[in-house]
Amino acid sequence: MSASNVELLPTSAYVLNQRLHKITASSSGPFKIGMIASLDSPHKGFNTLYQAIYRLKNKGFSIVLEITGAGSKFKNIKMIDELSLRDNIIFSGPRTPGKDIFSFLDTVDLYVQPSNQEGLPRAVIEAMSRACPVITSSAGGMPELCQSEYLHKPDDANGLAKNIEKLLNNRQEMLMMAHYSFNKARFYQPEFLERIRFDFFSHYKDYLLSRRRA
Repeated sequence: MSASNVELLPTSAYVLNQRLHKITASSSGPFKIGMIASLDSPHKGFNTLYQAIYRLKNKGFSIVLEITGAGSKFKNIKMIDELSLRDNIIFSGPRTPGKDIFSFLDTVDLYVQPSNQEGLPRAVIEAMSRACPVITSSAGGMPELCQSEYLHKPDDANGLAKNIEKLLNNRQEMLMMAHYSFNKARFYQPEFLERIRFDFFSHYKDYLLSRRRA
């Protein structure tokens, strides 16, 4: 058996309302995309994301990507320079789990996870718990979390760029995704997961006892 190790802050209507206000409020700044991942992992799809940002920038969209996480291997400064993205990408280093991560998530307009391999990523669930609109690849367990129309195939930079573009000028869709994320993340609150684990182990114990009696 495996169980999610995500640790969420207690949910409240304030979190959702704060996100809805952020989406509807006018902003003159760039559209901010966030990602949480180790930059030493070969499976997180960083190059796919860089190429997607490049496509969107060439269409005239104002975008900033902020990646928080330890490591440096997949910063790929050579690619970033070739794509002229130095002013569009921020590497803000690692953050402590909990409030520091959630504070970061509250600053982004969209969370992305373009991994080419994945399990059921904690970072995506954390982002959803802050009512972030979320776009992911179809790798691993992410289709269990995210809306099918906002999944792209691993390594598909064009598909990722198209999904992001759908949201850039569509606040109603962003509002809908915020509600979806917030409600989906409730299934990963501690009290809900603890009940599932308790029920599972109780059934398993009863099964073992029945086999023993037989």
